[in-house]
Amino acid sequence: MRQSTLLLALIGTGILAGCGGSGSGPGDTSSIYFVNNVTSLQRIGLPSGTTDNLFTGAGALSEVKISPDETKVLFRFGSDLRIANMDGTGVTTILGYKSADWNSDGTKIYAISTDNIVRTMNPDLTAVSANIYDGNAGGGIWQIDVSADGTKIALIAYPSNAGQLRTMDADGTDVQTLTPPGGDDALAPRWSPDKSRIVFDDGEDVFVINADGTGRITLAGTSAVEANPVYLPDGTIAYVNEGDLWTMSATGTNKTEILDTVAAIAWPDAP
Repeated sequence: MRQSTLLLALIGTGILAGCGGSGSGPGDTSSIYFVNNVTSLQRIGLPSGTTDNLFTGAGALSEVKISPDETKVLFRFGSDLRIANMDGTGVTTILGYKSADWNSDGTKIYAISTDNIVRTMNPDLTAVSANIYDGNAGGGIWQIDVSADGTKIALIAYPSNAGQLRTMDADGTDVQTLTPPGGDDALAPRWSPDKSRIVFDDGEDVFVINADGTGRITLAGTSAVEANPVYLPDGTIAYVNEGDLWTMSATGTNKTEILDTVAAIAWPDAP
């Protein structure tokens, strides 16, 4: 199954409604944020398992990226890229862009435009930079992730029908291709905290690869659909397994289900 069928493309427009709760708060590095039941941004604290509903949108949310200080969220909503406060207020639409991530301290956003150009801007959408990288060669680019120290970028390119993992310096130089064109899909890349590895999926299984393109191994590859991995600050990995939230070690051991719900979970993130 392709990831797009599991994680649901965004639909609709609307204003977000805040739905606060109690539990682990900003600054808790044991928190995992995720989309539950397509429209709700939630947070689970570990090891307590306490879950908070932060806000519910009027349509599907995806590609969630939490700011380093855990006060704002980037996400896709319909065909729009948006930024909002963690309670769903203060929504701003980033027109002309389709995917984005925060820099190391949340003062800048690295964004991919709808015409496949990487640029930076302030969170208030001012100070848009010159072009950092042109991804139009071979089909465009999607799904950007910035390393924790802000020096490296990972993204997915489409020189063929399958996604291809690429990395570069934050200024767009030293572009490296880590997975071959025409092979299995590469989707949803995320840097390890020390930027030595990148975890990603192919729509069905979860993989890790060294930052130099060596040492690719399968971390989760059962008959279940396993996708959307993200590193936690301690180096373990959260991911989605058949719509439920799981964690595992950096080497794929100690797989543990931490949240099982009737509705599908998607897009985990941990700042």
